Amino acid sequence: MSSPLYSRQLLAFVTVAEELHFGRAAERLHMSQPPLSQLIRRFEKEVGTSLFLRTTRSVKLTPAGQILFDCSRNLIDQGNAVLIGMREVATGQRGTLTLGFTSTAAFDALPRAISAYRERYPNVQLLLHEQKTSSELWQELLAGRLDAALLRRQASMSDSGFRFMLVGREPLVVAVPARHRMASFAKVRLADLRDEPFIAFAERKSHYFHALIGGLFERAGFKPRTVTESVLPTMLSLVEAGVGIALVPESAAMVRCGKLAFRQLRGPHTAAELHVALRADGTNAAAGMFATIAAQVCRRRENTQTESIR
Repeated sequence: MSSPLYSRQLLAFVTVAEELHFGRAAERLHMSQPPLSQLIRRFEKEVGTSLFLRTTRSVKLTPAGQILFDCSRNLIDQGNAVLIGMREVATGQRGTLTLGFTSTAAFDALPRAISAYRERYPNVQLLLHEQKTSSELWQELLAGRLDAALLRRQASMSDSGFRFMLVGREPLVVAVPARHRMASFAKVRLADLRDEPFIAFAERKSHYFHALIGGLFERAGFKPRTVTESVLPTMLSLVEAGVGIALVPESAAMVRCGKLAFRQLRGPHTAAELHVALRADGTNAAAGMFATIAAQVCRRRENTQTESIR
């Protein structure tokens, strides 16, 4: 029952009122009986009235003592509940988490992470904010409008004041129309894309993937025959329409099917990385808990994935 929110005298009074026995109350308070009796007398002097009727055989509450006891017990219960709530917030078990995410994380990583997190921490209110680019998410983090963000880390994102936790690595796959010749391939070589009309990620709206895929072609020694640039949902629609082919994150295959085929690249290639970015000072413990769970579920997914992609 002890609480740092209340005076020693009030806590002593409530304990005696609960026990109606100074000896047992003293044992609960880990003190001897004479100092407890003195403490209660000083408290009665401060409140200006007797709180207990004492005889050699019994202890009873006075009417004033009963009123104070009823009010004090409720206050202490409320205070203890406040302390429990504060501790739960401090350990990430309760509170609010404002989470931003890039649209390319919404296919697989985000729903898996959120589902696992809500199951583990049901008392944390989760506020979700989608941004199309990781650069926009980074600006929201810098401005303090987000507690954490699922994003694609870029060179311009500084470690100063922030922590980045790698939660997943996702291979790139080739998206082609279902009737394209490469739809019959088990895997596709990057060189097979040399003469194909290519739909690229727009640099301004998808800087991370634009740079990642551009570096892939640069290391291969050729540039793709780019016919247009866009963002992921539109890119898939254009592939389906036969405008060209595209390199996209593997999770895109989970939401588009039918007239599209997705084929893995042959050989080792750069994977798209997904990070959770959060403040390094740990002011919101829920953000750290989310990052840990996101890493666990995403890596579990990577470990159990098969190579069959339709």
